[in-house]
Amino acid sequence: MADGCWAALEVKRGQDLVDAAAASLLTFASRVDTAKCGAPAALGVTTAAGTGIGDRTACT
Repeated sequence: MADGCWAALEVKRGQDLVDAAAASLLTFASRVDTAKCGAPAALGVTTAAGTGIGDRTACT
């Protein structure tokens, strides 16, 4: 985004893959150099049945 905020999303075809996708996103987020680009504003998993987004930080 223009203000430097960013979010990570993962798309899965089925609900049964949500937990693995969430774990993958947490691993990814832990490897990001937050000194360079800040922490993600949100991490989310999207499926055919809906979306789940977890708030991480507030963008200012």
